Amino acid sequence: MSNYQLEELLFYHTISYSSQVKTSKSQKLNQLPIFNKNDNFELLMVHKDVSDERSLSASIFKMIDLAIENDSFLLISSYYFNNYEIINALKQACIKLKGKIYILVGDEYALNDSINREGEIIPEGLIDLARNGAQIRKKVGAHLKFIVSGEKCIIMSTNLTTEGLFVNPEYGIVIDKNNPIFESLKILFSNLWHQKSEVLLNDRGWINAPNWNVYGKKLSKIKPLFPKLILSSNSIINEINSYSEIVNPNSLFDEITSLLINANELIEISIYSLVNKPDNQINKIYEILIDKSGKINVHILVPQIKLRNQRSQKMLEALDKLLDAGAEIRFYRELHGKIIIVDKKEALFLTGNLDEYLVEDNSYDIGCFLTNHILVDNIRKLYNHLWEEASDLIEPNRNLKLKVNLVIESQDYLSSIKPIPVFELENRIKKSPLIRLFYTDEKSLLQITDKKGGSYSIEILHSEEKNIDGEFIFIKGVINQKWSKFNKRNSKEYILEQLRLNMYWKDIV
Repeated sequence: MSNYQLEELLFYHTISYSSQVKTSKSQKLNQLPIFNKNDNFELLMVHKDVSDERSLSASIFKMIDLAIENDSFLLISSYYFNNYEIINALKQACIKLKGKIYILVGDEYALNDSINREGEIIPEGLIDLARNGAQIRKKVGAHLKFIVSGEKCIIMSTNLTTEGLFVNPEYGIVIDKNNPIFESLKILFSNLWHQKSEVLLNDRGWINAPNWNVYGKKLSKIKPLFPKLILSSNSIINEINSYSEIVNPNSLFDEITSLLINANELIEISIYSLVNKPDNQINKIYEILIDKSGKINVHILVPQIKLRNQRSQKMLEALDKLLDAGAEIRFYRELHGKIIIVDKKEALFLTGNLDEYLVEDNSYDIGCFLTNHILVDNIRKLYNHLWEEASDLIEPNRNLKLKVNLVIESQDYLSSIKPIPVFELENRIKKSPLIRLFYTDEKSLLQITDKKGGSYSIEILHSEEKNIDGEFIFIKGVINQKWSKFNKRNSKEYILEQLRLNMYWKDIV
């Protein structure tokens, strides 16, 4: 199979599609509980009925406005970043804060476009921020999510995606500048930015980034900090703590295992991904949960699992074994929030999942313990609210949003079994009343139905596949020019709510 590097391809054309038929039903939402205001609104969330004081997105916009007002700075870390409203707000902030907005991402997703709150694709992305003066770097594996300004910071479970900021149940924690974790986050950001990031973004794309140790022995002048930020990467822990104990000397994995082992009454977990890998260190967490499920109450809240690929099948198998051991498990459709609460009195907020990436040294996540009883009570109110709304069964497939990067070998035609001009395909897609995706791990079939009931199909061989937040799938691949009979019975069928087809092809003139 051809496996082109997309950045080497010279021509580019995009087709966008939004279904006019909405067949999926939103999950019933109960009214949010009343939260205790004496936590100083440290708990933030994404929920349909959340007030501005508790809204994660509203708090981010306020933080940007405050940075402009105080002529301060913004340090932003988000694995994915595709929300138009945040991109637009930062673009305006660049007018005053040019050179003082730093953005670290873990993936190149959404460089040239973004998605607004209404789900529309807007032709403005991270590259537009770079053109306006924001400094943007990428570090593969940077899965941590936080924003730091001059006055406070927010650690959050969500990426800066439209789904995460306005749809998925998510958690956020506000940390004041007087909290030592505030200083730790700045030091961590500097380490990843100056010493670990591979490339930086300019107005033409990614270029190699220079690396250097910006702190050096300056860290020795910083007194040991407590409470401590928890990191997933042992090598980063050792680097930052080489001069002074600035972050927790134990890794996020170590603290999670210790927290679960010491639970005596109740474990409540909200997590996006939980896997059992017998040959991996992460399996220790799974074994502890199995053991605890037979002794105390264990509640695990996970998202509805939509993609029946090998990874999701492994997660289902792990959940089944936990159920057999005595754990209670419920499914909440777009859940992405990550938190562990033990014995109703201590919570561990984290940006990562209970999967193999948590223990990979070149995968970066963070966490922090929360022990203030008012804050923990508020977190439990939110958790119990989601628990009551959730289902104890996996629901049928729902509509999906799909983004495809597709390599084309002809300037004018898609060379499938029935060659079709590119712009005729665009016309068919935009007029189609229904587009289906038949999905397997190795390949997919796009079936474009016309108003008369006929259809045109494109078989895509995957070169890389990712499940991106909630109901968004991202596929890279090439058209199967030989065309094989696609076995729909062994695939998973989805109705597309939204399609973004990016087509790349080489200059053959």
